[in-house]
Amino acid sequence: MWGYCPSFENKTNETSFSLTVLQAPQPMTCFQGFHVKKVACGNEHVLALVDDHLAGNHVCYAWGNNRYGQLGIGNCEAQVKPQLVAALNQETAGHLIGVSCGAYHSAVLMNSEMVQIPALSAVSKCWTFGMGENGQLGHGDSASSGTPKLVQGLPKDERIVEVSCGLFHTGVVSEGGAVWIWGMEKGLGLCPGLGPPGVGGGDYLLPVKVIGSDEFTASHGKILACGAGHTVLASVYNNESVLWAWGRGQNGLLGTGKSLDSVAPCKVCWPPCNYANLSIPGGGVGNDGHNSMPSDCSSETRSLQENSDRGFSEEMLAMAQKEICTLTAELSLMKRYYASLHAAVYGPSASNDASSTWEVLNDWDRRVAESSYEELVCLDDFYRQARGRIKDAMLQRKVKMYCEKFMHSIREEGFAMNENKDVL
Repeated sequence: MWGYCPSFENKTNETSFSLTVLQAPQPMTCFQGFHVKKVACGNEHVLALVDDHLAGNHVCYAWGNNRYGQLGIGNCEAQVKPQLVAALNQETAGHLIGVSCGAYHSAVLMNSEMVQIPALSAVSKCWTFGMGENGQLGHGDSASSGTPKLVQGLPKDERIVEVSCGLFHTGVVSEGGAVWIWGMEKGLGLCPGLGPPGVGGGDYLLPVKVIGSDEFTASHGKILACGAGHTVLASVYNNESVLWAWGRGQNGLLGTGKSLDSVAPCKVCWPPCNYANLSIPGGGVGNDGHNSMPSDCSSETRSLQENSDRGFSEEMLAMAQKEICTLTAELSLMKRYYASLHAAVYGPSASNDASSTWEVLNDWDRRVAESSYEELVCLDDFYRQARGRIKDAMLQRKVKMYCEKFMHSIREEGFAMNENKDVL
């Protein structure tokens, strides 16, 4: 383990929980002799899928902070050392195949084909535990749970092959390639206010199947990854790998070439294979070498690659030009607003002639006349506050001016008194 981790070697008190910073990977001696298959990390807790060679199956260990029951051991006491999640080690639970951790919740996938009890005969099941206040457990309510419970509403006739937890949302992929998601903000994660105007937010307390375009529906989902406020799916469509992303798009998280949010899955703009970025033996790397493509590439392959690169470049150029036009229009509108406000408050600027000043003042009057009552109330409140700030500034200037006059008069009186003493 490394990073900001639960301290599993506390020499002063074996029961006290604390976090420590490990700047380099440190081995966990408690798993010595065991085969650890998978590890999942939450904010302050860890789950490990371990191969139990004696029992012939996989078991789940958990340790770290347990404030919301995210360790699944039946209580909310933090654990310094890995503890067996006993509820998942029952014969009726099935065979453990996957684990994932959110910020304060956990999810586990179990294959239950061998379970003979009819009530538990689903092909595979998803168990969740920990914090549930945003519906991330999928139990139909917002209650937290210190023990693993089955997620309700998932298909019973189809195997669940993948599970992933975001900070406050959870998703799974079925064997048929469909995606089911639940938790904060309609399963989008940490995305307050995302969605059509007037619809509002809300949490999905039960799994909901993700619906997208025809191409997304026809895609076969394989691997799911949930972030804080976005989700990514790796799928196959027409024998080609396709990435889909949805949720918060700030800072280009969705990979669509824009920073826009999306409530529906959108295709990631994956660039074409560019030989210029590959390391070619004997030919250098990229444009620094003499050959940016392998020497055994045919002219037809080169032509196809060049056309693909050209098409991608033209597409990116068109997107950039479109964004420039949008920004130019917004900037022009902002300049008009600024000119109107400046002319109304301070009068015309040196660069504006009388005609342009008259136009912006007329524009200001028109906008005031067309404003609704609520907008006028906001405008009146803004100018009332602005007027109050101006009065405060004027008072400060007056006080400063009076103080300067007073100090100046004192200095003059002192100078006159010194002259009188010299005369005497």
